[in-house]
Amino acid sequence: MPHSPLTEDRVFRFVFGQPEGLPLLESMINAFFEAAGIQKVHQLELMTSEVYPEQNDDKLPILDVVARDESGRTVNVEIQTASKSSHFERSLFYWARLYSKQLSKGEEYTELRPVYSLNLLEYEISKTAQWLHYFRLPHTDHMGFVFVELKKLLKTMGPDPSKWKVHKKHLHNAIFWGTFIEKPEQELAQKPNELTPILVQTRKRMEGFMALTAEAYREIRRDIIEHDIAQLKHDARKEGLAEGKAEGKAEGKAEGKAEGKAEGKAEGKAEGIAEGHIKSKAEKLSIAKKLLAEGLSPQKVATITGLKESQI
Repeated sequence: MPHSPLTEDRVFRFVFGQPEGLPLLESMINAFFEAAGIQKVHQLELMTSEVYPEQNDDKLPILDVVARDESGRTVNVEIQTASKSSHFERSLFYWARLYSKQLSKGEEYTELRPVYSLNLLEYEISKTAQWLHYFRLPHTDHMGFVFVELKKLLKTMGPDPSKWKVHKKHLHNAIFWGTFIEKPEQELAQKPNELTPILVQTRKRMEGFMALTAEAYREIRRDIIEHDIAQLKHDARKEGLAEGKAEGKAEGKAEGKAEGKAEGKAEGKAEGIAEGHIKSKAEKLSIAKKLLAEGLSPQKVATITGLKESQI
């Protein structure tokens, strides 16, 4: 399944991380917060997405969208397309930075306000659990983590709202938002609800960004392909299929012994390359030419095909 343009971080920041997108951001956060049983946010204001380090050599976190509501509660919204083994630690690290930065020297702990992390994932973190996860620290409302497995949601509910059977009212808006993020091109009139007008606005902002320049669109599509390739490699490693056969459309095939398929599109050509072994140098060069034509850098092509940069 290809990644959605709305989950590309630059598009996501443009749609939700600007003042004009605050009503959309508030609606989305509240849909998932309500589903998790968390008090809704009101009157959001955007915060800087850079959390400056204490020391010059500290890591500088760059967050997707950070906002604060009228109660002083901070919400960090992150979108992730590729599975990473350290994702939970990364989320905790960002939370810790946002929480600790609230206090200046000499201020009391009573000045601290809650910090919540909403993580929208285009991969699964559990094979058996539901698509929505909420973790909190006992005895306090100052720490909360919400993880939404978007593809599992789509797999569970299906892309057609007219066929959904939602028995729990508090999940309804979360399902609409999650499905829309994964499938922003869906026909919203199939089953109109209270969210339809705001989802239409969201899609207009997304399309507005995509239409800024042809180069911006091509760059986004290239990034989506790279995410798909990275996801395919991860899946192949996770399943123990390091050697195998990967199918891809770039007018050439990478043949091996592990099966996988990335469904990302770049003008309908490159659809997936896994970590299988390519049999011949000629096949590698054929794939390299097509990937270069799609705009991938020589360094990326070298990593994917196993060729040296001097050969590309």
